[in-house]
Amino acid sequence: MRLSLLALYVVVAAVFATQAMMAPLVPLFGLSLGASPAVIGLLVSAGFVLPLFGALAAGSLVDRRGARPLIVVGALGMTAAPLVVVALPTLFGVAVAQLGLGLAHLVVIVAAQTLVASLGGGRAREKNFGWYTMFVSAGQLLGPLLAGVLVDSAGFGVAFAVAAGVSALGAGCSLLLPSGLTPQLGSQQGEGAAAETLGKDAVSSADKDGDEASGDASLGETSGGEGVLELLRRPGVRVALSVSAAVLFSLSVYQAFFPAYLDALAFSATVVGGLLSLRALASLLVRPFTARIMALFARRLQGLKVMLLLIAVGLGLTGLFDTLLLLGLLAIVVGVGVGIAQPISMVTVVDHVDSHIWGFALGLRLTGNRLAQVLGPALLGVSAEVLGFDGMFLLAGGVLVVAIGLLQWWGPAFDRAEKARGVGGG
Repeated sequence: MRLSLLALYVVVAAVFATQAMMAPLVPLFGLSLGASPAVIGLLVSAGFVLPLFGALAAGSLVDRRGARPLIVVGALGMTAAPLVVVALPTLFGVAVAQLGLGLAHLVVIVAAQTLVASLGGGRAREKNFGWYTMFVSAGQLLGPLLAGVLVDSAGFGVAFAVAAGVSALGAGCSLLLPSGLTPQLGSQQGEGAAAETLGKDAVSSADKDGDEASGDASLGETSGGEGVLELLRRPGVRVALSVSAAVLFSLSVYQAFFPAYLDALAFSATVVGGLLSLRALASLLVRPFTARIMALFARRLQGLKVMLLLIAVGLGLTGLFDTLLLLGLLAIVVGVGVGIAQPISMVTVVDHVDSHIWGFALGLRLTGNRLAQVLGPALLGVSAEVLGFDGMFLLAGGVLVVAIGLLQWWGPAFDRAEKARGVGGG
């Protein structure tokens, strides 16, 4: 079943490449149409509005119906979204495309992350999520650079069309996934051994459909009867959601306004895409070493705070410099922090909930992500017009510092929860 595993990774890389292509294309195309920073912020936020309300439902659907159908539908949706801009090259067309793209992307990643969560526990899970996010970074590495080159050489229409073609590749590969592809179930204590092949996932899915799907999960309650508020009372879930939301807040601000800032500095679209790809490259290179780097810290929380600090410094100082070398170095700093913090936030969620509600818990995590991604660009777009880009980036870095303070406050309870579940040691 190695072909199926490779197909899953190609799907993940393709959909993230399309999303990464849209990251510079949306603000740059908006600027070409005369949009202000506030409007740019709203356009970027539009991509996260529907996922904000649909993440929990998607997670519950994965728990009930399995991963493969959602992966196929989501990849097809991401193929259609950029074509809307090709057919309707206006700010309205961009907004519609962003709405569709965000929902389709959500569907794919909830299903894919739930699947990865089933492949092992402890350090093995950290490695699995490290490899998953490495393919994410591969897509994020290719996307911006490809978009920038296409804009400079062929124009926005061709760039949006190619973005659709990349997702079409992922949609084709998603058809190679086994129809029974669903996460394995099992007790939290028995998750230490990874599944040997995706074929085992297919076998276990039959048991899941027969025995577990009857526990219908809604937006307010998991299939195990545990509601959102009960999950949020768990220190591990609170920490994971806060870290993940802070990281995605920083990325949404970076992707929304870094291209606009570079455009104001008269850099070409190719340079804009290259710097965004450099950030992704830093994340890509560091992610295979996720488990080893986290092992350097006595506690998981220490490592998470250090990674958030790196992002805060890299993001906050961006608006103070206008030279390519320094902006590139700051992009690398942000990339390293994101590259470690993001997979560990996924690991932390699944380590602190039982396996039969992994999809719901990861959906809750994505809800927090999308809330941060909706509010970040929308609010900071207004601040950019008032404070300028330098003040806006400093303010964004300050939000990350606040998140570090929350981790410090929740630290003792989180460490006790880690010890009780036997996870997170350095």
